[in-house]
Amino acid sequence: MAEIKEHIDKKKETDEFLAYKISRIFTSKIEIKELENFKILLKENQIGLNIGLYLNVNEETSFIKFDIITKFIDKNSNNVFIDHIGSTQFQIKTDRRLIVDDNEIDLPSNIFLELFSLSYTHSRALLATELNPSIYKNEFFIPVLGTDELKIFVEKSKKIRSKK
Repeated sequence: MAEIKEHIDKKKETDEFLAYKISRIFTSKIEIKELENFKILLKENQIGLNIGLYLNVNEETSFIKFDIITKFIDKNSNNVFIDHIGSTQFQIKTDRRLIVDDNEIDLPSNIFLELFSLSYTHSRALLATELNPSIYKNEFFIPVLGTDELKIFVEKSKKIRSKK
C-alpha cells in the first residue's frame, strides 16, 4: 500500500492535518498524426507547443485529478499532430473542505504546487512512453519547468470543476 505523505501548513495559526497519496497515473487521451515533413518543421522552428492544466475535484471522494494537456502544432497549418492528456489522481486527507464557496480549491499553495509538479512530471513520462512506438520517438518532449516557471503556470491555469 502506498504511503501517505503528510504536510502541515505552517502559515496557518492552527495546525491542520493534510495528507495525500497518488491513487492513479494514466493517459486520458492520446492522438498522434504522423507528419512526413516534421523534421523540416523542426528545422524551420515551425512547431508550436500548447500546455494547459485542468482540475477535477470530487469532494465526496476527496479525489483531485490534475490533467496536463499537451498539444504539438504545425504552425503553418495550425493542425494539432500530437494531442495528449496525462492525468494524475490524488486522494487527499484533510480537516478542511477542498472547495471553498467561490469555487476555488482550498489547499496551501505549496501543497498545490507540489501536486501540480508531480502531475506535470508524470505527464512528461507518459507522453514519452506514448511516443515511443511512433516516428516522434526521441523528437518531442514536454519541457522541464523550474520552480518559478511552475508557479507562474499554476497562477495562469486556475480552471476548476467540482463534483459535489
